[in-house]
Amino acid sequence: MTDLPYGWVSKPLSEVLEESIGGIWGSEPGSAEVDVSVLRVTEMKADGRLEPSTAARRSVSAKQVASRELRVGDIILEKSGGGPKSPVGRVGIIDSTTAGYLFSNFMQLLRPATETVQPDFLFQYLVYFQATGQTAPMQTATTNIRNIKMPDYLASGVPLPPLAEQQRIVEILEEQFSRLDAALASIRTVREKAAAFRRSLLQAAFHGALAGDSAVSIPSDWSLLSLDEVSEVRLGRQRSPRNHSGPQMRPYLRAANVTWQGLDLTDVKEMNFSDEELRVLCLKSGDILVGEASGSPNEVGKAAVFQGEIENCCFQNTLLRVRPLSIDTRYLHYFLTGTAMSGAYARESRGVGISHLGRAKLASWPVPVAPAPEQQRIGEMLDEQFSRLDAALVVANQLEARFASERRSILHAAFAGTLTAQWRETNHG
Repeated sequence: MTDLPYGWVSKPLSEVLEESIGGIWGSEPGSAEVDVSVLRVTEMKADGRLEPSTAARRSVSAKQVASRELRVGDIILEKSGGGPKSPVGRVGIIDSTTAGYLFSNFMQLLRPATETVQPDFLFQYLVYFQATGQTAPMQTATTNIRNIKMPDYLASGVPLPPLAEQQRIVEILEEQFSRLDAALASIRTVREKAAAFRRSLLQAAFHGALAGDSAVSIPSDWSLLSLDEVSEVRLGRQRSPRNHSGPQMRPYLRAANVTWQGLDLTDVKEMNFSDEELRVLCLKSGDILVGEASGSPNEVGKAAVFQGEIENCCFQNTLLRVRPLSIDTRYLHYFLTGTAMSGAYARESRGVGISHLGRAKLASWPVPVAPAPEQQRIGEMLDEQFSRLDAALVVANQLEARFASERRSILHAAFAGTLTAQWRETNHG
């Protein structure tokens, strides 16, 4: 921002901070240790909210607590993390609910010098700084992590009005954002109700049989069969360095390609598959791909139907291929999706760090099988209901995007000086 309003100055961030330290600590022999709550980058949200978990605790030396304990008005910066393709740079401000926490070594403490800058003003500016992509040139990436170059970040300029105008800007932002936050809360409620309604529809469609309970009561003309009695269940092939290149490179799908909304084919990898492997592992239109493994148990078991979008496409062992044999594909896909949404697969998955469902577990899963005409009717009914839900969610997404754009516009006006132009004229002539 080059043309600043009268009375404003631009200063490097380093000049408006009382202190800036990273959260790296280690053990100190002979020093007394205390148990403290630690704020982590996973608890930082893009809009600046902090959602700390009291379960995140560790023992550190009393000396380290004294130098790294967060105070009301402190700003924390996500300086590292995310992976090589995920931007970092989110910020959060400490209030009475998070005062006393320590911060992880992926964070940087930015403590405002209050005689120069109002903490909430600086916080909102840094939210804007990140949202407008200004931290992107300051970031470096390694194989596993992304980092902000702190010297560059601290050298970046901050537009500073006098303290009284900073306070007025904060007041206007709080007023405007409280309105937007209320609207966003309504959208979140709509999404939550839509998700609950979707789960209840699936539960009702399959007569409560989504939890895999073999004792569930179903209509007398239905059958309760294991999944491998109505379909072929196969695990994909494991990735191996020797297959990263070769004469028969072919596309394959993995867990990242399966979402709750269907297949995401924006990033499809390739590896070498022989003709025999292609014969066994090639996907056909109507195959259902089920997530076998995930870092989150609640993501295990999500399913999507392959519609032949990619020719000669195979699949990795993070997926299970369910090929319907004596059951309607749409009906079975809805059943598998409903079971995943109910949390039944999450409860049955096993593993440390990565949760696995396993081929045998899925193959033996009981499936309520309705007569063929009823399978068709259930599929049509769910299609109709879900299309209405999806239409409502499209509107919700559009509104959310509009509110995000409005928030950015308000922030731009705040730090360009136009938000307080009339106030400045009234108060300073």
